[in-house]
Amino acid sequence: MVLEDREQASLAHLKERIQKISGHLDMGNGTSVANALSTALDLDLRIGAPEDGETVLNALPDAEIDDLAGKLVRVYGTKNMEFTLPLGTMVASSAIGDVRFGHERWLLDAGRPGLHAMANIRRDAHGPNFDLLRSHITRLTRNLPCGRLGLPLPAFIVGVSERHLLHFSPCDEAGGVVLERWANCTDAPRFTAASPTQILEFAESIVADMKTFWERREAIAARARKVRALADAAAAEHGAEVLLLAVDLSDQRDSERVDMYVHYLAIDEAMRVGSVLDLLPDRDDITAASYEPPSGVSHRPFERAKLHRLGADGRIDDMAAAVAAAAPGGAKAVFAKLAIAYESTFEVSTGNTPMFVALFWRDGTIKADISMAGKVEWYRERLEILGHLLPETVRESLRGRTVDSIAALPFYCACKIERAGDLVGGIRLDLEIGTRLVDLSTGRIWDGPASGH
Repeated sequence: MVLEDREQASLAHLKERIQKISGHLDMGNGTSVANALSTALDLDLRIGAPEDGETVLNALPDAEIDDLAGKLVRVYGTKNMEFTLPLGTMVASSAIGDVRFGHERWLLDAGRPGLHAMANIRRDAHGPNFDLLRSHITRLTRNLPCGRLGLPLPAFIVGVSERHLLHFSPCDEAGGVVLERWANCTDAPRFTAASPTQILEFAESIVADMKTFWERREAIAARARKVRALADAAAAEHGAEVLLLAVDLSDQRDSERVDMYVHYLAIDEAMRVGSVLDLLPDRDDITAASYEPPSGVSHRPFERAKLHRLGADGRIDDMAAAVAAAAPGGAKAVFAKLAIAYESTFEVSTGNTPMFVALFWRDGTIKADISMAGKVEWYRERLEILGHLLPETVRESLRGRTVDSIAALPFYCACKIERAGDLVGGIRLDLEIGTRLVDLSTGRIWDGPASGH
């Protein structure tokens, strides 16, 4: 048997021991403690990376395994706790359910065994936590008038940001308005990472909204008549359609005002026919003459027609184009998903630390978020590279140079540097980012009129 085979057999035996010691324990959300601890030790082996890591882990006494299991349960249920794994990886919680292993965030995901990188966890309300939320709402509204609103379902819309929502059915008594709530209001970093206590607290908050909605249904209906008149007129003028009116009362329970959302069927962020969102504040000065509908209703249809004349589906910025080429299966596989979805996520294997990438649509342009914990972060035209130090004299001369000329990233990046700044343990680069046209079916990217260059 070769050394690697012996190591794998040794680790398999360790996980069998973990299962015997902790297999009867639960992390609190249905996840086995044994599975979570096995993932934690795998992370310790990768992040700590000592030469004799497998030997050290396999030699752990049962008492230490039991102690580690207890610490892992506590760190996921406690704010600001930390401890060290056997190979030196620091485990620390900043909030309940939000835990870092070294620089990497790993969460519980109700309904799935083990721990999961935050970038790989869905953001919507689903799974056992969603079932638990609905059961709490059913119990809490039993014999209450607001129980007539029923139970919420997940809804998704993309505007300036992604909105993973919960929608109740339209309420006739409130003018057909939909009660809505953001699904990420559990205080956990993801809905499915929330603890049962957090889900209960979220349910109680939603029921408070339901009570307020039902008590104020006549005022909401009156407000809806005004909003719908404005929205219907704008939709008719621009060839759009009003899908629904919605209200989020979580910040308006004690206010006489009723700010309301309009969901249009128009040209969405991905330059396709889809949902377009607008917020109409409760103000008397908003009239049919002064109301300006969102870009997806008023302007994007013309931009979409122009793009189609050029043979393009939309635009892509330089960083998104660069990192898409590094995706498993290549850029074309990513573009195939973006042709029907708002986002495509993938993981790039880089050896010790994985790089997580999300390509997403915003106002007709494909953009990127890039995260390589403790090493590389990209967000809104700013690149942070940790562990890459340059003298001040060198930083001052970076303007106009390309990123790949000064740092080795897990993908080829020819974006030009506009300015460089200090960052603790690294450098911060503001980049010159242009946009080009893209045809998602062929993967072709090219310069064109009004391309941003």
